[in-house]
Amino acid sequence: MKATAFLVLLAFARVASADNREVARTEFALGQQADKDKDYTTAIQHFTRANELVPHPFALFNIAADYERLGALREAAHFYELYLAAAPPGPDHDKVARLLAQLRSRPASLSVRTLPGGARVQVDGNVVGTSPVNVTLPGGTHHVIIDRGSDHDERDVELQFGEPNDVVFSLSGTPGRLYVSGTPAGAFVSIDNITVGAVPGTFDVAAGPHTVRISALGYTPYETAAQIESGRTASVEALLPRDLATVGLQTDTNPGRLAIKYALGAVGGADLSSGDPTGLAELAIGANQYEGVFRLGRANGATQFDALFRWTLLPTAVAPFLVAGYSGGGIGSGYLVEGGLRWDVTSSGRVGFSILAAVGARAYSQTASSGASTGANYPLELTAEVRFR
Repeated sequence: MKATAFLVLLAFARVASADNREVARTEFALGQQADKDKDYTTAIQHFTRANELVPHPFALFNIAADYERLGALREAAHFYELYLAAAPPGPDHDKVARLLAQLRSRPASLSVRTLPGGARVQVDGNVVGTSPVNVTLPGGTHHVIIDRGSDHDERDVELQFGEPNDVVFSLSGTPGRLYVSGTPAGAFVSIDNITVGAVPGTFDVAAGPHTVRISALGYTPYETAAQIESGRTASVEALLPRDLATVGLQTDTNPGRLAIKYALGAVGGADLSSGDPTGLAELAIGANQYEGVFRLGRANGATQFDALFRWTLLPTAVAPFLVAGYSGGGIGSGYLVEGGLRWDVTSSGRVGFSILAAVGARAYSQTASSGASTGANYPLELTAEVRFR
């Protein structure tokens, strides 16, 4: 009996292992396709799932390469190190080892500040200016010396992976501190045009007024003034909005590929002719730029249902769209046409959030005891929609 149970468990294990290999192959292929589409964030997700199911050096290498393409060099180095530990010795192994050394030695920005300022700054024996000063140096260890009157100090500073670093020397007087938080994490922080680090972070700053700027690729920079007091900590919170100049860029670099998607949404608005409110629930199913839309709710004081076709004209994050279809309800049934603008606010590859604004015309007919009649209304609608792929 025990032998039979063991054989059954072994058979199930083999089936599960075969299933894992098949799913891993599918995930790896999806990662390769995302790489071709230059959607590196989604590619990392697929390669990670493939490696979790069936660990393989190729998946680790592809994850590292995609992090490098995204500019996340420290994460890339971590996965290159995992690749070196898992891959057998050979030419590719040696090539990745050299690449890893190059990532560590990427040039980076070093800011040298003194509290108060005005000190002479030397880096590796060369005078680079008067504090505050910002220099770009190759990755590695650098020796920084400052002199201001009788004040003298020196220390070693490490630069790696092209990441900016900030070194602060406290001279005569008591400095204050500045805590910077917000989104996105990793945004660069500069104080008085000197890059000092990234969000979130706490920085020593001389007492007095300062200009603080937070910036990140794809976001609108934020700039503010901060008053620093000796021995105390001031705070700045920066919530950077997405830059519309980049939000409007093409998000699907291979629009011919079939991409099935689903959406759940809520529609609110009013009838322009009567002022009656509109509230509808929405379900959409589509492929690429085409969707079938089903809506149910209240409009013009009566229950309304819509069966519509929606066509988004461009494969971009901000794009116009057209709607046409059938609409029925308590005030009558007929045809509905709309036009509007769609904004895909966020997208993580699998889930996204969109806002749609539209205006249209609805022609309807109804039959009452007094006979048949026709009419029209003009809906103005705003839709919030969660998308799934």
